Amino acid sequence: MSNNSPAVFRMVRDLAAIAPVAISANRLAKQHIGPDAAADVELALVEALTNAVKHGQVHGRCAPDIVISIEILDDRMVVDISDKTPPIPEELLQDLGEHRLEFDPEDPETLMESGRGLSLIVLSMDDVTLHTSDDEFTLRMTKILR
Repeated sequence: MSNNSPAVFRMVRDLAAIAPVAISANRLAKQHIGPDAAADVELALVEALTNAVKHGQVHGRCAPDIVISIEILDDRMVVDISDKTPPIPEELLQDLGEHRLEFDPEDPETLMESGRGLSLIVLSMDDVTLHTSDDEFTLRMTKILR
């Protein structure tokens, strides 16, 4: 059962548009899950939206706006990012985990260039799933209210 109606943001596909959405999400999260968990939500949202803006193209064409919905339920906060282009391949979600963030601090070459943002999303949130329909992709990120 929802405590409030979802907060919905429509974001233009521009890196400069990410910060205002992330700040709003952080403020909302702080009211329900505290500052540390709110920072996790903000980090995951920034990484996901950055991926959507940078990589959200199909055959060189950009889709229109990205829609972000944030809902506080009895036991969790659910953040949905809906887009007309695939934000990430589903198999990447299955392969991600803490091991993707391991590197030798003495050898910067071991720091992976790609996949770090998605790893941060998975590690920051309690559940991350990708839902697809015929013409829309939704990345759902859930943070349990503790």
